[in-house]
Amino acid sequence: MFSAILQIDPSQYLSPYFPTSLHPFIPNTLPEVILGTSSIQQEITNLILSCLFIHYLFIPLVSRLLVQPLILRSSRITTSRMQDVTEVMSGNDIFTALMIVGFDLYVRKYRPKTSTPTLTEWIVDNPSGTFAEYLEDPSRARLFKEFSTADLAMELTTHLQHTVAGVLGLLAFLNRSDVHYFGDMIRLGLLWEAGWELGDLAFTLLPKFLSCKAGFFDVFTLLHHVVLTLYFPILKSLDSSISDEVAASVFLLAGSVGPIGLINFVKNNVYDLDDPSDVVNYFTLQLVQCFTYVAIRGPIWWVLAYRMLVETWETGERFRVTAVGVVIMTFVNLVIMDFCRTGLIKAMTRVNFITVLVETHETIICVVTEETIREEDEAEREAKPFPQSRNPVERVRRRKKSLFEPLMAKVNQRRKSQRKSTNVMGFDMTEEK
Repeated sequence: MFSAILQIDPSQYLSPYFPTSLHPFIPNTLPEVILGTSSIQQEITNLILSCLFIHYLFIPLVSRLLVQPLILRSSRITTSRMQDVTEVMSGNDIFTALMIVGFDLYVRKYRPKTSTPTLTEWIVDNPSGTFAEYLEDPSRARLFKEFSTADLAMELTTHLQHTVAGVLGLLAFLNRSDVHYFGDMIRLGLLWEAGWELGDLAFTLLPKFLSCKAGFFDVFTLLHHVVLTLYFPILKSLDSSISDEVAASVFLLAGSVGPIGLINFVKNNVYDLDDPSDVVNYFTLQLVQCFTYVAIRGPIWWVLAYRMLVETWETGERFRVTAVGVVIMTFVNLVIMDFCRTGLIKAMTRVNFITVLVETHETIICVVTEETIREEDEAEREAKPFPQSRNPVERVRRRKKSLFEPLMAKVNQRRKSQRKSTNVMGFDMTEEK
């Protein structure tokens, strides 16, 4: 019976409903949807089907049925999250309105019966009521708890789904001697990753670019989608000498996103930084997260990239395409490593590690104060006047970039009442009073 299902010809049933020009995009057998063919048209169909499956079926179902129930089991996470959402809903700005609208939509979608009112409907009937009174009903309180953690579950599931591609890449790498099994597994891994990237491009990035609201992170994410951009060249490279390196790259680069995302979720939502023991655990996870990412996207990737470039250069197989992919991925990895540096600095700031470290030394990192900015602006005006329309804040922002910039505000706050800054060649040479 199973073999009979695999022999079903989708084109036979779907062709009458599609124009002739789209017939090449319809697979002839069900295995072609997963394992693919040499037809570019059907590979495009597989990409679209993978995109729809991941974004509209896999991620929502796993988030709703598995990840969110696990999050709700943690009273610390749910309580903290509900407090944050309640604080936003108690405000008086656009974010409050958006949060209330989102909660109303969530209640309409998941309320057990139509008699359960949304927050807006309840306020109309109870003009003097409070949000706490609205949550006195157990069903409404449960809906609010689920609403508060829904985005956390969706974000965590989005990170974890990358693990599927990583596991498929690992299975392919461990079975390199079996040509057919290797080809099926690595292709499935590439198809999964490219399908997710296609959905992210279509549903998240493209609307931002069309509305001219894309920022640096959006451009970076677009470059990050290397598997989608070079999907067809990568598929053709599976028959070349770099197939093993491709499988290892899928396993390491895609597969590591899931565990790192889980570590980041635990680090940001479980620990209370007012508890000394939690501070140690928080900072330990931050170090594990940063150095794991740096190791994989630094030295390990450099070795894989070097091997791919050397092998394709020596064999003359697709060297140009390989070089383009290596350059793009290397740039992306360098940016991610810089994100790790910034994240580590922020973590050190949150646990007051830098503040304590600075207080134990006589010399302190120089801080750019408002007085310093004013003096430098006056000196520049005397030397070379500039148009009044030019924003001096932008110039200062470019000038003061440094490793310790995120720490300046905290350090400056502690030293305002104690010291005056004397800046010599970028170092603070001030003596204590």
